[in-house]
Amino acid sequence: MSTNVQSAPNDKVVIVACPVDNSAVRHVSGVGVLMTVEFIESYDLYDTGERSSLQFLLDRRQAVTIAEALRKSVQVMDLGTAIKHSLKNPTHLLPVSTADETAVV
Repeated sequence: MSTNVQSAPNDKVVIVACPVDNSAVRHVSGVGVLMTVEFIESYDLYDTGERSSLQFLLDRRQAVTIAEALRKSVQVMDLGTAIKHSLKNPTHLLPVSTADETAVV
């Protein structure tokens, strides 16, 4: 790996983000869920097709937790996309009410 995580101070959080190229999820009967993630370890390997992979064996609780976190993250991404789209196209925004229209009699 091109980033030397071992040299990071113990009291610091280090996030190494590598683009995911592919993933797969398989049910392993009686054991759990096997999740494989293929990723691009460094920019130099982007065009070569060389990929690294990690495999995770998850129990039901872990799989549900990850699925829920991913679902929520995708909802936030979708909301952000919708807001961006609306701001680029003001005709899609709701009309602004005037003070006279919102007054309660």
